[in-house]
Amino acid sequence: IVFSAPYGVRGDDIREALLKAKNMDLPELVALAYDAVKETPLYVARFLQVAKRLGVLDPDARVSLEQGKRILDAYRGSVVEEETLRELSFDKLDPEALREFLSNLKEVRVVRSEGPSPLAQEVIKNPYLRREVAVNLKEVAMEYVIEGLRRAALRKEAVFVCASCGSTWRAEVVGLSHPVRCPKCGAAMVAPLPSSQWGESVASLYSRWKRGSAGKLSEDEKRLINEVRERAELYINYAMQGLGRYVVEALMNQGVGPRSAKKVMESLVRGGERAFYEALLKAKEEYLVYKKFIDKREGKENREKA
Repeated sequence: IVFSAPYGVRGDDIREALLKAKNMDLPELVALAYDAVKETPLYVARFLQVAKRLGVLDPDARVSLEQGKRILDAYRGSVVEEETLRELSFDKLDPEALREFLSNLKEVRVVRSEGPSPLAQEVIKNPYLRREVAVNLKEVAMEYVIEGLRRAALRKEAVFVCASCGSTWRAEVVGLSHPVRCPKCGAAMVAPLPSSQWGESVASLYSRWKRGSAGKLSEDEKRLINEVRERAELYINYAMQGLGRYVVEALMNQGVGPRSAKKVMESLVRGGERAFYEALLKAKEEYLVYKKFIDKREGKENREKA
């Protein structure tokens, strides 16, 4: 049997793990397998199925992966968890096959290749295999893009506006504790804005409007006041579900307003964190395409006027 080392796992580590597993008792190996299974989406999905069947959850309830994880944490050690593990051990795990494999394991060698393996050479020569590899590489690249989006959002500073009293303040996204509350009145109806000239001006406008010193608003100013409210409503709706940080992350991206962020959050609820970042990336791309179109049109109009 040949094992490759994914994600940079050292061959020596795989060898050591296999040799240690060979000397373990079967119950100990099964316990390790249970611990590994509990960290997978498969386990969460099966747990929710069991919970619905046992009447713990409404059979028609639609529960996202993130919500399922929180429910699972609340039922650790319960009958629901025991039944889930029992079903998975019956359906997905095969302790006897594992025992047989380890008992037949005689030697583990680590081989390091200086050049392309015969399989890699075949991939290079075969255009159909190259296409499959390209798809896999795209998937790996997406993981890096998603991680970049997440880190970029956490490095940013946000401007917050309290929709209740109009107070404004700044905070680093990475250090936020959710739900974010107004330091003055304690309300959680707060609107996250990017720490930019635009964000500062919108925060100032809303604060003045709330105090009654903004005067008569123009149509654009009315639109900005409504946007602050929409941002605050979006934040509090998801913050009460424990998902406030995702709203802040989404709204820190240029071109992602409350309407786009709402769609991105719906993707999170339906498909989990990966779907959230994919939807966020798509929203950013759509904004850039739109901005490029607007810039091109304005440039054409300016040339015609000249």
